[in-house]
Amino acid sequence: MEAQVANGTVLWLSLDEFGQELRSLCCDLAPTETAQDVLVATPPGPGSVVVVAASWEPARELAAVSDAAIANDFALVPVVVNPIHVRVGPIVAGAAARCCYHCFAAMEQKRNASNKIGTYLQAVRSYPDNSVLRRIAGHTAAHVCLSAGILEVGVSDPVGHDAVAWYSSHDGADLRMSRFEGVDGCRRCGVAMDDRTTFEGTSWI
Repeated sequence: MEAQVANGTVLWLSLDEFGQELRSLCCDLAPTETAQDVLVATPPGPGSVVVVAASWEPARELAAVSDAAIANDFALVPVVVNPIHVRVGPIVAGAAARCCYHCFAAMEQKRNASNKIGTYLQAVRSYPDNSVLRRIAGHTAAHVCLSAGILEVGVSDPVGHDAVAWYSSHDGADLRMSRFEGVDGCRRCGVAMDDRTTFEGTSWI
C-alpha cells in the first residue's frame, strides 16, 4: 500500500488499541510521525494530514481535532469503528473545509433519529469511556485491514475528498460514500444540510 500525500506528512493520533494496530499496518502510507494528545495544543502546519483513529463511538476527541484542523489549516481524516460499521471520514480539509465535525455529528444524529440502528448507536455513544459495554464487540484484524484500504483513498487526496465519509459493513460487502455540507445555524458553516452524493454497494477493497 503506497499512497502519496502532496506537500505533507501523515501524523497519527492513535487514541486506543484499534488506532495503534491501524497505524502499524499503514506505516507505509506516507512518511509517518506520531502525534499525541498535545496535537490539539500544538497542531501541525498547513499541508499536513492527521489520521485520527478511535475504536468506538463517541470518539469525543474528534470534534476538538476538527476545530484545530480548521483553525490551523491541516487536513483531518478520522477513522472510527463501532458495532455497526467502519467509518473513514468525514474528511476536514483544513481552513477551507466545507463543514466541520460538529455539523457532521448533527447531521448524522438527525438522519439516524428515526431508525433502530441510530437509536442503538446513540446508546453506545452514551456509555462512559471506560465502560465495558463500549468495547464488548471488540475489533478484529479484518476491521483494521478494511479501514486501511478505505483510508488509502482519503489520505491520498484529502482536499479532493473534503467532507466525504465512507461507511462499510464489517465484512466489507457494502461500502457507501456520502458527502456532507454544513448545518444551518453553525456559526462557521451556516448553510443548509445536504447529503447530496451517496453510492450504495460499491466495493473498493
